[in-house]
Parts: sequence; structure tokens; C-alpha cells
Amino acid sequence: MATFHIKEDDDSPTISTTLKDSAGTVINLTGATVTIRAKRIGSTTRVIDGESVTVSSATGGVVQYQLSTTETATHGVYRLEWDVTYSGGRVETFPNEGYDIMQIEKVL
Repeated sequence: MATFHIKEDDDSPTISTTLKDSAGTVINLTGATVTIRAKRIGSTTRVIDGESVTVSSATGGVVQYQLSTTETATHGVYRLEWDVTYSGGRVETFPNEGYDIMQIEKVL
């Protein structure tokens, strides 16, 4: 699981992670599409809901997402999931256990 730190209202840096299965094996994303979901802990509304992700290394399992200032407007701790749709149509969510975390810090 990855943890990302960013300040409120920032849209940089791009967040990036390597998707791995529960055994720690890198996922081959060749021919797959990937989306991201994120929800602030304690909220019922997703701030990111199925946005497309860039696959920067298909065989290396590396994905990237460019945040917007709208998505980072409220400080707090967010849970993130990455949804992979393989070329055959099957879907798998990463991380397989738990969540990636995004910590948005309040600006002064």
C-alpha cells in the first residue's frame, strides 16, 4: 500500500504507484484500462469516482494519476483504490487488501 502526501488545493505532484497482487507480484497491465476512486474517511461521497489513470509501464504495473485542485480542496485522509479492467473484461481492485492513502494537509 502506498501513502501520498499533498497540500490542500495543489494539483502537483502526480501520484504514482506500482500495482501488485496480495503475494507482491507486479500486475501486468498490457491491454488493461485503469481507473481510480477516492473517498475521504468519514465521508459518504467519493471525491474521485472512476477517473481514467495513465499506465506508464504496462509490464511494470506502474500507474499515474494527475490530481485536480477540486479533488484536493478539502484537507483530510482519503482512501484510494485502483480498478483494473483486463482486456478480457474481468475487473480487479488494488490494493487487494486495505487501501492506498492520500493525506491532504491544510495550508496555512
